[in-house]
Amino acid sequence: MVIAVGIAIRISTIWTMQPSSDAYVYFYMGNSFLQHGEFIMPYGDYSAFSSRFSHHFPPVYPLYLAGFIALFGYNPFTLNLASALSGLLPIAAAYWATKDLYGKKKGLAVAAIISVEPISTAMGGIGFSENLVNFLFILTMWAILKSLKDEKYILWAGLFAGLGYLTKSSMGWFFIIAGLAGFAWRFYYVRWAVFRDRYYLGAIGIFAAFFSIWALRNIIRFWDGTFWGLFTAWQTSAYTSYVFGEAVSRPADLLYILFPRLIFFALIFLGTAVFWLKELKNAPKLEEHNSALFLSIFLVYLLSWIISSMFWVVERYPMFWALNARYIIPSLVPLFWLVFRQHDFESVDFRKKLAATTAVALVLSIAVCTPFMFNQQRADIQALEDLRSMAESGDRVYVRAFHPYEAYLYLHDGNVSVDIYISSEDRFILSGLTEENYTMLGYHLVREYRAGKGDPLRFSWECNLWERNA
Repeated sequence: MVIAVGIAIRISTIWTMQPSSDAYVYFYMGNSFLQHGEFIMPYGDYSAFSSRFSHHFPPVYPLYLAGFIALFGYNPFTLNLASALSGLLPIAAAYWATKDLYGKKKGLAVAAIISVEPISTAMGGIGFSENLVNFLFILTMWAILKSLKDEKYILWAGLFAGLGYLTKSSMGWFFIIAGLAGFAWRFYYVRWAVFRDRYYLGAIGIFAAFFSIWALRNIIRFWDGTFWGLFTAWQTSAYTSYVFGEAVSRPADLLYILFPRLIFFALIFLGTAVFWLKELKNAPKLEEHNSALFLSIFLVYLLSWIISSMFWVVERYPMFWALNARYIIPSLVPLFWLVFRQHDFESVDFRKKLAATTAVALVLSIAVCTPFMFNQQRADIQALEDLRSMAESGDRVYVRAFHPYEAYLYLHDGNVSVDIYISSEDRFILSGLTEENYTMLGYHLVREYRAGKGDPLRFSWECNLWERNA
């Protein structure tokens, strides 16, 4: 019953939530791949605001979206549909993997919690890649745990970790660091025999293949031929590389944010595990199976803390910005595996804690995704719909401080061109800088858009629409 409710909430986000920022870029990348076999970005990305190959987002999530574009076309509904359905993937993986490891009843329990978990539900609604990352991480951890009894399963871990690395640019480093930590963990238990384990070495080779193919693509596309340029060129995201470099070069800023961010993630952990702290405390820490789960949870929180702090040094979003909670999503299933493994499923205590955990998650999920919070007409989308009805085939619109890939998604089917630099051919200007005035350039104000509540996670989306005087 709970799983059905969770699935219904996630599917409802097709209509109750709207994509945000990065979702439009992912979606364009999927469309570009279908057209060109590469990720060509006419408006650039975070690295450069001009036409170029993508050097910010990895390929797996855009390829997932490309399948939906091929079936249903390049339009806003397809993006909403694909985003919401991505939220079903971790539910399926959580049930299947947990059932295989610990039995059907615990599989249903973990799937129930994940189905109503609010953070990943919201991420599906706004079109981010976190659900696909979580799906692949669950399968990676499943394969690692299975390999403790059958070494061949570690090959699957290499495959899923390789795909996970290519799913989210800022978390790509997580899979590299986690792989190194995993090697240290494996060495602790088997010592030098790890170098004689052909399956483990094969898993490293599989992961290295994914890593190398994508790194080679980036080097060919972006390397400037210099020694230091190679360190930025091979990475998925030049912007993420820049952020990390800035954070290291500004240690005072980084130290300033580390403590409040530590409090932020500590509160998230306590809120997630509040009913299970006793089980976590009593779980044997050095038992091989448990230690793998503890390590995975610890690494997710550690790297979420460090990575989000580094981004704050450059971006300066609020210290307790809710969107940063998305980084800890991969830790959820390992956490519940750990506590459920130690607990008697039939006990009254277990069932009370499970009911409380599920009820809290469900209430939060409904609160996050309720139409009262999100289903007001967003100002930017209203402006684009009005512009689409006003514009004629061949018209051009200059977008200023407005997401160009969002504008393209809504306007391309009417043969309306989107410009990120103003020209004499632009009939319209759509500006997110509402204080700017374009009357001196020969435009008149058509409408101010202030009605939309916007996206509470990021922007106000207010904008003005201008039209050139006849």
